[in-house]
Amino acid sequence: MSRPRVKDLQNDLAVLGYYHGAIDGITGGQTKAAIRRFQSANGLVVDGIIGPMTLEALDKAKARRHHEQGSKAIKAGTGVTGTGAAADVIATAMSSLDHVANYSGVIQYVAIALIVAGVALTLWGIYKGYEGRTVREV
Repeated sequence: MSRPRVKDLQNDLAVLGYYHGAIDGITGGQTKAAIRRFQSANGLVVDGIIGPMTLEALDKAKARRHHEQGSKAIKAGTGVTGTGAAADVIATAMSSLDHVANYSGVIQYVAIALIVAGVALTLWGIYKGYEGRTVREV
């Protein structure tokens, strides 16, 4: 595995909490131990080798973590819209995608963009419907 790819692997394992060493691109003892910990935690054959099954599990773990972090940010109101109700709609839509085994981040962001656009258009329509009216007319 090339040094840049090993750096990517070390970074991914560090973000997921399995690797605590330097991101140096060297497949040393710490990197192999982190791979073994990841494999053990994910029900894989523990051999310290990055094979196709380990790579697939790593990709799924990264997608899961990305999804969880995005949901937390949106639910906290710090995400796309900053409003509670819209954040709940987006979080619900994102969690409904959980049954899809391995969707990419692009699909997730497209879904969020479409939901945000729908909420914005709805709010704009409500605003335009009341524009220029007095309280008595409403």
